[in-house]
Amino acid sequence: MDSITQACVGAVVGEIALGKELGWRAPLWGAIVGSMPDMDIVAFPWLDDLERMRWHRGWSHALPGLILCAGIGAAWLHWRQHIAWLRCVLIATICVGVNILIDCFNVYGTQVFEPFSDYRVMGNLLFIIDPLFTGPLLLGLITCRSLRWKKDEWGQWAMLTGVILSCLYLSWAFLNKMRINSTFEDVLAHHQYEATRWMSTPTPFNTQYWRLLAEVPGGYVIAYASPGEDPESVPLVYMPHQHELMAEHMDKRAMQYFLWSCVDYWIARIDDQGRTVVTDIRFGDQWLGMPGKSSEVDEGIWSYYLDDTGSLPRTPRRVRDMDAALDFLWDRVMGNVGSEL
Repeated sequence: MDSITQACVGAVVGEIALGKELGWRAPLWGAIVGSMPDMDIVAFPWLDDLERMRWHRGWSHALPGLILCAGIGAAWLHWRQHIAWLRCVLIATICVGVNILIDCFNVYGTQVFEPFSDYRVMGNLLFIIDPLFTGPLLLGLITCRSLRWKKDEWGQWAMLTGVILSCLYLSWAFLNKMRINSTFEDVLAHHQYEATRWMSTPTPFNTQYWRLLAEVPGGYVIAYASPGEDPESVPLVYMPHQHELMAEHMDKRAMQYFLWSCVDYWIARIDDQGRTVVTDIRFGDQWLGMPGKSSEVDEGIWSYYLDDTGSLPRTPRRVRDMDAALDFLWDRVMGNVGSEL
């Protein structure tokens, strides 16, 4: 998840566990400790674009990272605040562990089994930024701190209310994912596609409008829909994978990193500069289901181009007409399907 959410979740754990004893220092401690696994990005200046994909959410989000981060957080708490060591370890472990857990909810992938396996857990339940998940936590935390500053005992209840609302939203997201999976199964059947494998992921900032990515012979099909939508009204766009464009480079180190990072969901194409570009198509596209934009479905937002040395530098991320995309997304989230689909 995004850094604000990670810090907020850590702060909430700190506030609930230590707020009465430490005051404002409790959420501050929680925010710092909960964000520690994502501090692996300090190594980014020494890594190329694909190495960063492998490094981020690697060992720092697995058992070694949990032990290290929780140990540092517990040691500081025990040393500075003289709280019982076992209690410090328990609180710090929960603080770090919850943040690692919520990182497993999106499509990026988290290597929680390192160093035993580089398999990445991808729950595909939340977008990396979801204000409806973070908002109640942040509002509950601010309200709790404000009330406690005034010596009001209702502060803890405000915090717990925020936690309950966020948990209810997670439950709603899980229910929507089950419903959209059923909808997408009907969409594939209606269009007579037999998918080898497929995934559903939420579109930005919500869990009401979802994206289907399905592997079919020779390529992929993509669709956008909301749970319960009529399968006949949901358009599918076919996208050839064109893997043959990279046939001579499959054994290159950069390509091996790329194949691992994209979990073999990728396409290749020749861009308008004549370069061979590979795209990790798990992360969305320029189409978003907008009318008249289906021709842009192969222009993903996570692409790399093949340079003269056989490396794969990241291509600049482009989102055409952001205002129109956000307006369309808002309409779909609000249930305004209209006649365009």
